[in-house]
Amino acid sequence: MNKQIFIGTALACSLVAGAVAAPKADNISVRHAWALHFARGANTLSVRGNINGSQRRFYTLKMNAGQHLKIRAESDEKTKSGLVPLILVTPPCGKYNGDKTSTYSEDSSRQGNYRIEVAANQMASRANHGAFVLHVQAY
Repeated sequence: MNKQIFIGTALACSLVAGAVAAPKADNISVRHAWALHFARGANTLSVRGNINGSQRRFYTLKMNAGQHLKIRAESDEKTKSGLVPLILVTPPCGKYNGDKTSTYSEDSSRQGNYRIEVAANQMASRANHGAFVLHVQAY
């Protein structure tokens, strides 16, 4: 008997541009953060996701010391939801700097996991739900 697995839209994480991830659970809590991995030879990846209400989406990315990390979140133009996403990035040292914007750029001074949270910027738009695209580059 063949088993078919259906992934609902809340769990769907469309990966483009060489990203590799195998989500096993919804990533609306830190405990279920999705680990992001670059495809062999790639230094960029993009991940699509959805935010509903005050939910946040959580991702982790392992970086080496001395690498430069750029992260950008934007509304998914395909859905035209009007969502304005923002990202909150916590480096391996665990000291969150308090910036809440849609872009992040920093040289990693330590090896370890960066925690990336994506949330709706409710001050910038009236939409508190919709689709987003998270672009990550490391070099």
